[in-house]
Amino acid sequence: MSQIVIRNAREMVTIYLSRGVVTLYSWQVILFLSLYIAISLTLYILLGLGIYTMAKNRNIKGKALAFVPFARYILLGRIAGDCFIFGMKTKKMGMLAAIFSGCYVFFRLFITFYDYYPLLTVFLSGKEIIFTFLSNGQVEVNFSYSWQGIMTALYTVFNVTVFIAEIATIVVMVSLFFEVYKKYAPDNCFLFTVLTILLDLGGIFFFIIRKRRAVNYGEYIKERFYGQRNGYTERREEPAENPFSDFKEKGEEDPFSEFPDNNDKKGGDDFFS
Repeated sequence: MSQIVIRNAREMVTIYLSRGVVTLYSWQVILFLSLYIAISLTLYILLGLGIYTMAKNRNIKGKALAFVPFARYILLGRIAGDCFIFGMKTKKMGMLAAIFSGCYVFFRLFITFYDYYPLLTVFLSGKEIIFTFLSNGQVEVNFSYSWQGIMTALYTVFNVTVFIAEIATIVVMVSLFFEVYKKYAPDNCFLFTVLTILLDLGGIFFFIIRKRRAVNYGEYIKERFYGQRNGYTERREEPAENPFSDFKEKGEEDPFSEFPDNNDKKGGDDFFS
């Protein structure tokens, strides 16, 4: 039977599996957490710099909001302009993103606190907790603490709420980021949107495209379709010129004058008539 034993000691977490024992030391946990925090902070700053530069180049007010959690999406909504969701157009997508993401983070923090409250208790009281994995896939935890009944009830309610908030956040974020990428990275707007939502790489993309000029996506697609960009042949509005017009301009004879014209027959029937 697999178990996880948590101790307040140099061995922070010991995992007993059917094939052996895995021990995770405190310094390893600190290292992993430090790397995660450093990467997350870097991406956060890069996204802020990208939003700030875009707003500055377009003279949009409230550039400082680019570095404020949740409020940055309001500024991003101003940069995006009109957004579409389920066929409806709105200018409030940034506000919706700020509200839904704020609710999601709040409820997620409570659930995370509930999940890791035993860990905090271990370090404060020096107790030991054993998580036992049962054959039916559930985890058995023999641990009690104050306000357990109320916390469990809130956990159930918040678990449903965080799921709804997460779905709503994903929907509005897809619409918001897609509209921004359409203006600043029209060639890769679909790819950048997917990677931003799934892998949280928006900070890198925004930092790369922050100095580009915003384009009208509809006009851009027309130009690409008619081949007026990227070295393609431009669309012809008028018929092509006569390739033998130079002969007439110089007063030279028609290069095909030696062949009889159908209109100037001098006897005899034409072979093809």
